[in-house]
Amino acid sequence: MVIDAHVHVGQGAYKQQSVEGLLREMDACGVDRAVICPVEEQIVYYNREGNQAMLRYQQAHPDRLIGYAVANPWSGQAGVNELLRALEAGLQGVKFNSSIQGFFIHDTIVHPLIAVAREYGVPVYFHCGTPIYAQPFQLRELSLEFPEVNFILGHAGYADSWTDVIPATVDRPNIYLETSHTAVAVLRGAMDRLGYKRMIFGSNTPVNSIDVEREKWRLMHMEAEIEQAIMGDNYLNMVQESAARRNSLEERRTE
Repeated sequence: MVIDAHVHVGQGAYKQQSVEGLLREMDACGVDRAVICPVEEQIVYYNREGNQAMLRYQQAHPDRLIGYAVANPWSGQAGVNELLRALEAGLQGVKFNSSIQGFFIHDTIVHPLIAVAREYGVPVYFHCGTPIYAQPFQLRELSLEFPEVNFILGHAGYADSWTDVIPATVDRPNIYLETSHTAVAVLRGAMDRLGYKRMIFGSNTPVNSIDVEREKWRLMHMEAEIEQAIMGDNYLNMVQESAARRNSLEERRTE
């Protein structure tokens, strides 16, 4: 199974992609499933509309699309309530872009939302690589506060922070790298230091092309087992691990 772990769906000022267009591109590029996130306006402000759209798309194509919820920490308890509602309704992860939402990744303002993700046992994706609000060492600090949560470091730090990715994450097993946009040489270095099991394939379409991202990995001529892990198995294993950590927390609470 090939899973694209990061795409956007919707009609925004900067991104426009329909579900039908995404599915056609997935079919053409041999992608079985995709993690869908809202466009910028819905990440920043119209959280409810974005979450409702992701739910509709996921429900319409449950075997193809995996919906991620959004919430803005500046909304306080209203944001917490919206995230609770979205995850309870069936969305399967959380997406943040602190560079446009206007907070540092490691700011305590986001802790109540991360606690919700921990409660539901779902992964948390952070756009990373845009100073000053979205940098790898900030995600490292957050991962130390929430060791039970699996975090996805978006774009492997592309474009401005890729040199920080390895030192920020080498000893943080709960941080995975989503690889869209990142150069082959950078990915090879990350695999050497972090291991291939922490690499997750993503395209960031419509900004980028699924076909280009798949070709990038083909050109690395990896062993079939490693390629399959990066293309899909690592994502599935991360999701299973997130759920297992949630169950372990629940068991400890009831002891």
